[in-house]
Order: sequence, then structure tokens, then C-alpha cells
Amino acid sequence: MLGSRSRATASLSLATLALTAVLGTAGAAQAAPGTPAAKQDRRVIRACFDVDTGKIRVVRTFADCRRGEDHIGWVRGGKNKLKGDPGKRGPRGATGATGAAGPAGPAGAAGGIGPAGPAGATGATGADGAAGAAGATGADGAAGADGATGSAGDIGPTGPTGPTGATGPTGATGATGAAGLVGPTGPAGSAGSGAMLSSSSGQAATTTTVLGGLTGTVAVLPISGAGSVSGVSVVGNTIDATNSAVAGLAQPISGDRTLTGIDAYFTNTNAMSLVGSTIALTAELWTSSTPDNVFTPVPGAVCTLSPQLTALVATGTVTNCTTTGLSIPITNQTQAIIVVRSTVVAGIDVATNLQGYWSTGLSLG
Repeated sequence: MLGSRSRATASLSLATLALTAVLGTAGAAQAAPGTPAAKQDRRVIRACFDVDTGKIRVVRTFADCRRGEDHIGWVRGGKNKLKGDPGKRGPRGATGATGAAGPAGPAGAAGGIGPAGPAGATGATGADGAAGAAGATGADGAAGADGATGSAGDIGPTGPTGPTGATGPTGATGATGAAGLVGPTGPAGSAGSGAMLSSSSGQAATTTTVLGGLTGTVAVLPISGAGSVSGVSVVGNTIDATNSAVAGLAQPISGDRTLTGIDAYFTNTNAMSLVGSTIALTAELWTSSTPDNVFTPVPGAVCTLSPQLTALVATGTVTNCTTTGLSIPITNQTQAIIVVRSTVVAGIDVATNLQGYWSTGLSLG
């Protein structure tokens, strides 16, 4: 790159000298003989030159210089001209593009082999190396000849008993033997514990009390199952179920039975005030021994619930009873119903309308 720049500078210098000679000759030719030098024209000549080759060309203005060129100017004029002030230093031109790298020079010849140096002293003996791995085991040798048979040894002790073997398959069924003799009749068994019949009102049933010590209305339940009839009147200690829904709840006793117990349970569904009065609740067995649908109470077959109702009775109040130790015979096909009632037993006589759920149980032997 430096050699190229030097050649360009040398070319520029030669071109500048040639151009200066031409311009100087042209100026002398233009000056008319006898014309004073002071009156000759003063002109500025501008040129652009290639920064690499030094090739120069005249231009009108420096703005006509191309990329990769720099500019130069001369002033042509007569002698005795006043020297002008130096112009301002022009701006630095842009750095030219880097030239391509030159080709690599040829490789130098290889140097000759130098003479061998003197032999060094013998080094100390190194430590022994690690033992090598063991070699493979050799093949077995041929079997030797059988030795002579030795004498029989003593009999050893008896070994432990081995485990029990698996059970063998079941043998075929043998032929049926002859029928044996009929044995004697055994003793009679004890009497059974009897039956339990349970019933419920199914819905809230209503019983009433009236003023003046008169009998209020009762509610009727079946002896087994669910259902009830409220507002049933008792006339002369009887209930006539003719043309009444009570007949639909009556059920017959199957076989001759013995009533041994009665259970009853009541849950109140309407709050009421019984301040100064006490009401007792009872569940009774009523029957009709003849097919006429007229029912009367069975003597002694009654269960009185406890506690009795008094003062303020809240919704959900529960009372119940159990009567045991009864022995009341009831014949086959006797129609039966359960009658539940409420009765003022102490304090102020009061009319009430008691509502709640009833359930009962009969123990029959």
C-alpha cells in the first residue's frame, strides 16, 4: 500500500510538472508582444487526480472530483503580482477503501539438519512395574484311576421324620346303606314366644276433651300396619263401626291367642298450654267377638302413657308406656282395633284438641 501511494505521488508530480509547463507555454503565447505583464489575465486552474495512480484531469470546480480522487489548483498570472494570503486548510478527505491484500510470498527453503549432539549420561534405573494380571487357569488334567472300594461304614442315626404328604383325592361315594329303624317320639317342645303386632297412625291423629266431664272423641288405629281415623265418638262405652272408616281398620286375630303385653308411643305435634290441668293418654285394645262391627274395650288391656301432659306442652313432646304380665285370652277370628284417647284427670276441666303421631305394639302368646 505504501509503494502504491509513492508511485501515485511520483506520477502526480510528473503530471503536475508537465501541466505547469503546458500552461506556462500557453500563457506566454497568449500574451501579445509589447503587452505589460501586469495587465495579463489572472486565472485559477483546477484539477482532480487519482490518489492511487496519480492520473490528473482539469475540471471546472473541485466539486467535479470523483470518489478516490483528490484536487489541486494553480494560479496563472503575470509577474510582479502581489502574493495572496494562504487559503484555509481544506477539510480532510475521506479515508480511501482498503486495497486488496497482496499475494503471499513464496515459502522459503527448508533448513538443513543440524549435527547430532553428544550422548547424555545414562539415567537411574526406574522402579519395578506393577505385577501383571494372573494368567488363565489351565485345563483340567485327565481323571485318575478309580481307587479300591472301602469297607462299609457303621449305620448312621435315623433322620428326622419328613413332612406329611398332601391329602389324597376323595374316594368314590359308597353305596347307600339300608334304612334304619324309626326312633321313639321325642318330648314336646316348649311353648313359643308368641307374635308381636305393631301399628302406627301414619299421620297426626287427633283426640279431644270437652268441658263438663263429658267424653271427648278418640282416634282408632289398626292392630297391625299404618293408618288412623280421628274424631271417633264413643257412645255407651261402645264404638259402632257400621258405615264408618273404622271398619276398614279392624283386623281379625288369627287362632286362639293370649294377650301378654301392650306398648304405646306418642309424639306431640302442636304446642299447647295446660296450666292448672293434667291430661292422661291411654292406648286400649277393643274387640268385636261377633261379626257386627260394634267394638267394646277388653278389660285390663290398657296402657297409660307417662309422663302425663301438664303446664306448657311443647311441640315434639314425647310420652310412652309398656304394660306387661297380662294373660288375656282372645279367640280365633275376633275383630280388633286400637283405641287411643286423652282424658283430663286433674285440675281445671278444659277443652283440648291434642294432635300427634301414635304407634303401638301387641304381644300375643
